[in-house]
Amino acid sequence: AQMKSRAQLRSAWLAKGHGVYAALSGEGALLSELPKHERAVVLFGSRGAPSHLTEALHLHLRQLSVVHVETYFAHLDAEEAPLISSMVELAELPTLLLCEGGRVTGQLAGVDRTFTTEGVAYELGQRGLVHFDDGIHYGASAGGCTTATARRAREGSDSDEGSDLDD
Repeated sequence: AQMKSRAQLRSAWLAKGHGVYAALSGEGALLSELPKHERAVVLFGSRGAPSHLTEALHLHLRQLSVVHVETYFAHLDAEEAPLISSMVELAELPTLLLCEGGRVTGQLAGVDRTFTTEGVAYELGQRGLVHFDDGIHYGASAGGCTTATARRAREGSDSDEGSDLDD
């Protein structure tokens, strides 16, 4: 019954356009698309941003979109969305807009070349946007890690389990 339920959820997500990394043509597309999805991650970037960083993020999100079909992944150029740019206080570009319930609820800025796809997935998982699992492999990506991933590696994955039992 659980497997059937998960398969139905997966089919529903795929029918809504999940499972691919979508290009949004402007803020109108973003505003019409967000309400359709419980969770979404949108790369909000600028043509003036360092291309190596933007390309790395595109690669990571493409890989994540295939694995994490529970979340809608897309990208939007900031020049095509001046209203969104003025409504959302951006820390820097490019940034990942974190969306829940059809609206932008946060952002993940400061993603740099040291992030791996797993590192981005971990950070999104910490914010409840993907179901992160340490065992998932996302394919080849540039070396590096997030601060959180490095901390988890140093501390060991069993250290968090004990604290849950104490609560």
